Amino acid sequence: MEPGQYNFNLTSEINNWQQSIRTGALTEDDIEELTSHLYDEIEDLQSKGLSDEEAFMIALKRIGHTKEIEDEYDKLNLSFSNGYNLLMLFWGASIFMLMQTVLFVGPNLPRLIKSKRDHIWYLLDIDLTRTLSYCFCVMVGALTVFNIVKPDKVSAMFSNLIAKYSVVAAFFSFFIGVCASWYNYSSINSNTAIDFFNKQESMLSVQLLATIFYGSVISLTAWLTLRYQKKKFRNIKIFSANLHWLSSLLLGIILTWIVNASHMAISTPLTFGTIIVCFSIGGYLVGRSKNFVLNLAMLQLYSACEYLIISILNTQAHFLFAFEYAFVIISILLGSSISRKKIRDA
Repeated sequence: MEPGQYNFNLTSEINNWQQSIRTGALTEDDIEELTSHLYDEIEDLQSKGLSDEEAFMIALKRIGHTKEIEDEYDKLNLSFSNGYNLLMLFWGASIFMLMQTVLFVGPNLPRLIKSKRDHIWYLLDIDLTRTLSYCFCVMVGALTVFNIVKPDKVSAMFSNLIAKYSVVAAFFSFFIGVCASWYNYSSINSNTAIDFFNKQESMLSVQLLATIFYGSVISLTAWLTLRYQKKKFRNIKIFSANLHWLSSLLLGIILTWIVNASHMAISTPLTFGTIIVCFSIGGYLVGRSKNFVLNLAMLQLYSACEYLIISILNTQAHFLFAFEYAFVIISILLGSSISRKKIRDA
């Protein structure tokens, strides 16, 4: 097609080009830099009298084809490319875990319906369950076919979403992951584990294994998603130095959820061990930030609110949760003191 035979939208074409080069080899900073060069080339060509379409096409040829760009940056950003592959691996595991939850919950939604006419709802329950199961099969099949036919498009769309909304995606993956893992474990445990493990000690070992497995998948998915956004998330020192009050609050919420997940194992030593490990690391990270006093306060804020609410609603567990909150504060101060000492020594 010759230039000028259709309505050419320069902004739209540049956005499409950005999506085409958004692969595992290029960081968001690289894409911004290339886009800046592209705009400079286009403006230079437009100043010579070329149209938007002509300037865009020539500028693209000067910068290079998509495959050439990918190959070049794949050599420069080898570690980032490997990190992107690891991110996709963990997102795949998280999506599979979510789909497993949908498989458990979706077809059984009618069972949650309560009615005085139980016998009528029971008849409807069978039909609805069968229908929902078929719908789920069709949905999974359609998604599978789409991924096979358009793998590059799916990868580009997913990478674009993570790049633009990495904080939201990380928070979403963590929250949904916690809910999905809890339901999956509860379903599997109630149907199988009780039959094979009759002793309490054996059950605790299964619960501990589930906590470690699900916790690792959920936490690494959220962290790698954040790390994918900008260079400041790809190095622990740089990441901790750029922490602010909001990110410290979110970090505290995530760490508190991890501790709450450890309650599933019904093991007090495991819970307190989780508190020490998680909040010591959190205190160490926040201790390296610029406004570390404010950030330390925000790191423990969610735990403090949770403790106050539980103390009001459940007076019997008041002492236990007060002890847990005390361990949170001690762990934060321990981690932050270590990081501050390292900064002073340096």
